[in-house]
Amino acid sequence: MKKFYDVVISGAGISGVALAALLKSSPYFKSRSVLLLDKSMPAVKPRLKVAAKESGSVPFSNRIYALNQSSLDVLKFTGAWEIICDDYRHWPAFNMQTLDSRCRKGFTTFSNADPNEPVAHFLESQVIVSSLLRSVQSTSNNPIIMSQNQISKLERNPNSVKVGLENGEEVETLLLVGAEGFNSNVRKLSGIKWYQHLYHHHALVGTLKVECPDGNRTAWQRFLDSGPIASLPLERDTASLVLFASKIFLDQLILRPDQEIVDSLNRFWTEDVEMDSFEYLSRFQENVQNIFGGVGSLSSRGEEPRPPLIKSVDKMSLATFPVGFGHAVNYVKPNVALVGDAAHRIHPLAGQGANLSLSDCKVLFEQMQSAVEVGENPGKFSYLLEYERKAQAHNVPTQLFCDIIYRLYGSSRYPAVLLRSLAAASVNNLAAVNSMMVKWASTSKPLQT
Repeated sequence: MKKFYDVVISGAGISGVALAALLKSSPYFKSRSVLLLDKSMPAVKPRLKVAAKESGSVPFSNRIYALNQSSLDVLKFTGAWEIICDDYRHWPAFNMQTLDSRCRKGFTTFSNADPNEPVAHFLESQVIVSSLLRSVQSTSNNPIIMSQNQISKLERNPNSVKVGLENGEEVETLLLVGAEGFNSNVRKLSGIKWYQHLYHHHALVGTLKVECPDGNRTAWQRFLDSGPIASLPLERDTASLVLFASKIFLDQLILRPDQEIVDSLNRFWTEDVEMDSFEYLSRFQENVQNIFGGVGSLSSRGEEPRPPLIKSVDKMSLATFPVGFGHAVNYVKPNVALVGDAAHRIHPLAGQGANLSLSDCKVLFEQMQSAVEVGENPGKFSYLLEYERKAQAHNVPTQLFCDIIYRLYGSSRYPAVLLRSLAAASVNNLAAVNSMMVKWASTSKPLQT
């Protein structure tokens, strides 16, 4: 017998469980049925704060996300943020510091106008998913049906979608949401065009012990010719590593003894290139001083900030993965919508992947809620199109910006070094520009209820 659900969400990663938690928190879906599918349904992780007190320490996962204020609003609305604060761990960063190996004074510091307001909170993926799952599984409000299954076929009806599941069951729904990641089965079965390319490097992630004078309250990134390296704060003496380089190099690096890995990573933070571009840029700037009026002055800048010193590495936490760009031409079709990596894939250098995913869920949820509020079904196509318009207007420029930054900092040619160094000086010297960049990365509007 075919079962009916108002909404079917395929994928129980951050995007899928976030949308399910939003729907569960809405009074407009109190009488609506929601099915959450995933072949490998994640389990709720233990209360890490309690576990840490009992065992002394709990290793960090190597999948770390930087969440902005808009993402925190989603977690707060669902009750997940309260769960995180009570039972899990998170760490605020009050500054984001970027360095350029080609120009010692081409650094940029991002911070909020209020020095006590973090620019981002760093959390493990398992913490975000577990807190949202606990919100979904709570006994209050609207029940969410969870099934360890996946979609194998899709058939469109005039006002609904019929999906076949891997176990042979058939389900009909008013709205099917694809949230399975960049290999989305829903996107493929719906025939939505997908454009992608892989970058030439992979990413190495892992957990580090660091020595940091400021209490590890800054997220660091240094751009090298081989690719960026980043240190993301997790605790006072613990950070998450992200290093971009060729797969061959990274595979060789993780086979070295622990101390050799540590020494190599520290050199990435401090080693100079064959010729620093500062003197060249300063001479060039003297000739155009009247145009820039000193706004982008490099010669007046202080010394390059010093990143944390890496003391040790948790070798068991090291892992590599490919890095790519992806874009779905459409986020929606009749009775079908994509969210998160199913709709877009972004270079992780700016840490915006999870924020874009949670932003998608927020915008789609608001459109679904608006449709139900006026008596329409949650898959009404006009409302889905409005979700697509709003989401793409935010996501596409962000994807392109990260792609441009990757290519600009991946070049060692003088014009590229000049452009990025002057831009870095301008961002630091113009408070309005700095504030605008921080606000762009953490745009927050209250959820409409």
